[in-house]
Amino acid sequence: MSTFILIIAIGIIILGILGTVVPLLPGLPLVFVAIFMYAMITNFQVISLANVFVYLVLAALGMGIDIFAGTYGAKRFGASKFGIIGSILGLVAGLITLGPVGLILGPIIGSVSGELFTGKSFNKAVKIGFGSLIGFLGGAVAQLLISLIMAGTFIFKVFFS
Repeated sequence: MSTFILIIAIGIIILGILGTVVPLLPGLPLVFVAIFMYAMITNFQVISLANVFVYLVLAALGMGIDIFAGTYGAKRFGASKFGIIGSILGLVAGLITLGPVGLILGPIIGSVSGELFTGKSFNKAVKIGFGSLIGFLGGAVAQLLISLIMAGTFIFKVFFS
């Protein structure tokens, strides 16, 4: 039974790791849920409740970084309040209209539109849109690294503790 649960948990973890780079899959939440499920089903014998709490903090940290990374990237490249708002609105509109591709294109188009609205030059607005993309990619890399750390420590604890 525990081997079956472990296989299911590892499968969900792999799906979660993919979700950190594939839009629309909740990457870190899937990794956390798989670890929590395994810990609960095995009565916290290998993965303790304290470990689960650490994994929860890591997942929350990664999700927080992802949320703020795009905004930080745009701000770092000189975005105004309208550029930031445009980036957020673009994210939502892009997701609704273009699906996974909209998660990348939406914030760029939104931040460029917001900056053009404030009267910035097209070149400056595109530079800010590029900053938004850099932030988005940075958030994705951070999530990927955190998911790999979570998966690696889980595998180590299960097989080598």
